[in-house]
Amino acid sequence: MTPDLVIRGGTVVDGTGAAPISADVAVTGGTIAEIGRVAARGARELDAAGCLVTPGFIDIHSHSDFTLLVDPRAVSAVKQGVTLEVIGNCGFGCAPIGDPELAMDNIYGVTDAVTLSWRTIAGYFDTLTAARPAINVLTLGPNGQLRRATVGVADRPATPDELAAMTRLLEQGFDDGAFGFSTGLEYPAEVGVPESEATALCRVVARRGGLYATHTRDRDARAVEAIEEALRTAETTGVRLQISHLAPRSGEAATEQSIALVERFRARGLDVAFDMHTRRFGTTMLSAMLPPWATGARA
Repeated sequence: MTPDLVIRGGTVVDGTGAAPISADVAVTGGTIAEIGRVAARGARELDAAGCLVTPGFIDIHSHSDFTLLVDPRAVSAVKQGVTLEVIGNCGFGCAPIGDPELAMDNIYGVTDAVTLSWRTIAGYFDTLTAARPAINVLTLGPNGQLRRATVGVADRPATPDELAAMTRLLEQGFDDGAFGFSTGLEYPAEVGVPESEATALCRVVARRGGLYATHTRDRDARAVEAIEEALRTAETTGVRLQISHLAPRSGEAATEQSIALVERFRARGLDVAFDMHTRRFGTTMLSAMLPPWATGARA
């Protein structure tokens, strides 16, 4: 059989942690058919000498939820070799939606280019599928939208009835195809979330086999304590944990303490990882840094 494509003479890094090897890669019908010394000529041949040949990269922390609807080409991702993005991070995302006007403040990059015609994660996926994105997508269920659909932007814990409603929305999100759950405890919509509330929702995530990704509640003076809270929540519930951008703003010592803390919980058997950026301060929407009353949002 003639392969559709043969990538020849590259250094293959397969993503398993194995040592790189010099090999050809044959692709047929969109599937890797052979790795090694491929004798057959391909319908298309690509000389990869001096290049690395790898699986597509996974961007585990993306905020392309809305921009993929506006420009599904995902050029910035594709040009970096990213073939899958995990969206719905930091408690932000495009679904579920209660009040569209209230939800808009919790969507990165939102414009009037696309109408928020959906209400559920399934509806969002239908809209995204119709846009035909150039990359694969996984979504987390964003806690900021769960809160806005039930509690609004009130700076307080959810009542038992509100927590029950958030639980139902989260369960529906998993039924719709969500991969996990995220919180953004530093942001206005979630500053009123106590540890017990996040823990209750993480029990759902653990039961559904999902991933919990958290932008912790304090990355300044109490950054280490906030990371410990996330680790405690994960250990209590048994959920897999991803700590988003573990980078305390208070300096290198706090960062080292945080990493040591993660390693300690990992040694105890917790399935935990983290991502980091290389800057001490970053950018976000201005509205995310202001109390809800300052933006006219209804409590």
